[in-house]
Amino acid sequence: MPVTNSKINVRPMSVHIGAEIEDVDLTQPLLAGTVSEIRQALLKWKVVFFRDQHLDHFQQVQFARHFGALTPGHVVFGHDETYPEIYSVSKFRTATQNAAPPTTRPWSGWHTDVTAALNPPAASILRGDVVPPYGGDTQWTRSEEHTSELQSRTNLVCRLLLEKKKQNEKMKIGRASGSTPPSVS
Repeated sequence: MPVTNSKINVRPMSVHIGAEIEDVDLTQPLLAGTVSEIRQALLKWKVVFFRDQHLDHFQQVQFARHFGALTPGHVVFGHDETYPEIYSVSKFRTATQNAAPPTTRPWSGWHTDVTAALNPPAASILRGDVVPPYGGDTQWTRSEEHTSELQSRTNLVCRLLLEKKKQNEKMKIGRASGSTPPSVS
């Protein structure tokens, strides 16, 4: 049984998100150490890329099973009959459960890989079989970075508002006692 080398190369693609993983053949069975290294890269970089990997459905499912139980295909768009864990993300896909005309919304065309489910999957594997020369871009974001930044800015605003409130309270107390209110800058 062939196995791949357990020493992979992880190359960051940006400061906060995304890394390319090299020196691994996903069409072959993987050593536990290789799976562990891939998992660590995914946890650190949140999105990992494997270039020039030509997997079929079976190989993709086998690879995905290294990381846990798989989620059945999309509740509306269905799944592949042979591989129920796979569903197609395609410009021309049609709903298998809801035959009503699609509702056009400002966010139409975007998807978030079943994250609205009560127990959403920990990760998704996107395999590009047909990739256009331009357009059709897939983008990722690391919301924890945005949330952290938002929290620090929100905390700063809250502290400033609380300080202002305290100053206003001191002014009210000073006016009520007849003393000169403290200066406010």
